[in-house]
Amino acid sequence: MTSASRPLITGFLRSAKAHPDREALRFLGRTLTYADLHAFAAGLAATLQRHGEGYGSEPVTAVLGRKSVLAYGGLLAALMRGHAYLPLNPKYPAARLRTCLERCGAGAILVAEEGETLLPELVGEEPRVWVLPHREDVSELEARWPAHRWIGASGLEPASRWSPPETTGDDLAYVLFTSGSTGEPKGVMVAQRNVTAMVDAMTSAWEVSGLSRFAQMPETSFDAAVMDIWMAWEHAGALCVPSDLDLLKIDEFIIREAINYFLFVPSAASMMHRLGKLQPGRFPSLRVTVFGGEVFPQPVAEAWAAASPNCRLENHYGPTEVTVTCLTYPWREESPSECVQGGLPIGWPVSGMEARVVDASGREVDPGESGELWMAGPQVSLGYWKDPERTAAAFTTLEGVPDRIFYRTGDRVVRPVGDAPFQFLGRFDDQYQIRGHRVELNEIEGVLREAAGVTVSVVAWPETAPGAADGVVAFVEAESIDIEAVSAAIAERLPPYMHPRRYITRESLPLTENGKVDRKRLRESLAE
Repeated sequence: MTSASRPLITGFLRSAKAHPDREALRFLGRTLTYADLHAFAAGLAATLQRHGEGYGSEPVTAVLGRKSVLAYGGLLAALMRGHAYLPLNPKYPAARLRTCLERCGAGAILVAEEGETLLPELVGEEPRVWVLPHREDVSELEARWPAHRWIGASGLEPASRWSPPETTGDDLAYVLFTSGSTGEPKGVMVAQRNVTAMVDAMTSAWEVSGLSRFAQMPETSFDAAVMDIWMAWEHAGALCVPSDLDLLKIDEFIIREAINYFLFVPSAASMMHRLGKLQPGRFPSLRVTVFGGEVFPQPVAEAWAAASPNCRLENHYGPTEVTVTCLTYPWREESPSECVQGGLPIGWPVSGMEARVVDASGREVDPGESGELWMAGPQVSLGYWKDPERTAAAFTTLEGVPDRIFYRTGDRVVRPVGDAPFQFLGRFDDQYQIRGHRVELNEIEGVLREAAGVTVSVVAWPETAPGAADGVVAFVEAESIDIEAVSAAIAERLPPYMHPRRYITRESLPLTENGKVDRKRLRESLAE
C-alpha cells in the first residue's frame, strides 16, 4: 500500500501484530509493550465508537495530556476511532486550549490525570464526551456538569469491541495550532498521506533497521514530535519519553536509555555544548540525530558529530504546513565550507518534494539570487482549519506550474547554483523561531495591547540567528504600566515561550514612514 493511500495507523497495527512483546512506549520508568499499548488504545477507540456519536460537529478527538500513556495512547485511539487527533498541552493557558477545542468542534476529549485540573475552565455549554481512564468514579463530575457525558475506567469498553474504521490517506490525521499573525492561532490540517509520505521519505534516507530506541523530546503539541512518534511505531521501535528532569540532563538520558534516534532543537545542543556535555565519543549508541526549528550553529554541529561518532547528523527544515521536514542537510566533510553566517545550510528537498525560490511577483529567481521558498509535493498539508482566505493566500499555484499546489513558506533563501544546498537567510515577515517554537510577534502584541490598553510593540531579542531568537522584549507606549497585571493577562492566554522577558515603557514609540511602529529601531536600541 502506497503512502498516498494507506491510513496512518497501519504501521502501528502491523508492528503490534508482528512484535507484541516489544517495547512500544517508555516513560517515567514505565514500559508498555506493543500489545499493552494496542489494547489500551483499542479500548479507548471502542469506547468512543460506542458513546461518542452525536457529540461535536467535526471528526476530531482532542487529547489533553503530556508524558503519560493517555497522551500517546490517545493519539492512536483517535485514529483508530476514525477521527483526527487534536493534541492539547495542559501546560498551556486554559483560554488558549479552549479556543482550539471549540474551533475544531471536537465532541470527545481524552483527559490524562495531569490535565484534569483544567476541566473547570474547559468544560463549556456545548455537550461533549469526556473520558478519564485514570478515574474509577466520575459521579462528582457528572453531578457538576450533567449536560456532558463522563466516562471513567469502569466505563471503558474492552479492546475486543473495537471495529477498524474505514479511513484512507486522504483523511485528516491531526490539527496543530500554530501562532497566527492576526492574534488567533492557526489550525494546520495535516492529512494522513502527508505523514506517511514523510515517514517513507525518512525511511528511504536512513538505515532504519539499526534504529530501535527513539527519543521523544518535543511535546505532542509540537509538530516535530510527529516524526518521532510515527517513525518509531512504523518500525516497531520503542518511543522513549524524557521526564522534565531529563530535559535538564539530556546527555544522561541519551546514555541511560541507549537512544539510537534523537531529534530536538539546536538551542538544546548549544546549551549542552556550553556546559561541556559533548565530549568526543560520549554518545556511541546514536545512529541518527536530527536538529531543526532554528539555525544550527556550525561549532555545535562539529561538537555533536564528534560526540556521536556512529551517527548520521542532519539539519532539517520544515514548517508545520509541510509536515515536519521538507529539506534536509547531512553533516559531512565539506560542511564547514558550506556554512553561511555560522549556520548550517538547510539542504535539499526530501524524496518527492519540490522547492522553488520566487520573487515578489511570483516568478522564479535566477540561481544565486534570494527569494521566498515555495514547496510542493506529497507532504504539503490541506491548509488552515475553516480559514479559506488564509489557505488560498498561503497554498497556491506557481506561474507555469498550474497542476501543483505550492506552500509559500515566508522564508528567504538563496536559490542554489548547481547542486549546492539551500541556504536560509531569515523571515520576510515578523515570524520568528523562539527556542524552537514558531511565533508570530503580532499575536503577542495583540494580547499585550488588550491587556495594557496602549500602543505596544514586541521585538524578538536577543537574536541567536536570522529568524531565530532566545526570547521577546515588549515596548509599551506609556509612562508606566502595572507589570504584574499585564504579566498575569499574558500568562492566561499565551504559552511560556511567548511571554516577554522585559517590559520597557516609553512616552512614544518610533514609527516608520508608513506610520507603523519601527521594530528595527527598537531592536537597535536594545543592541545599544
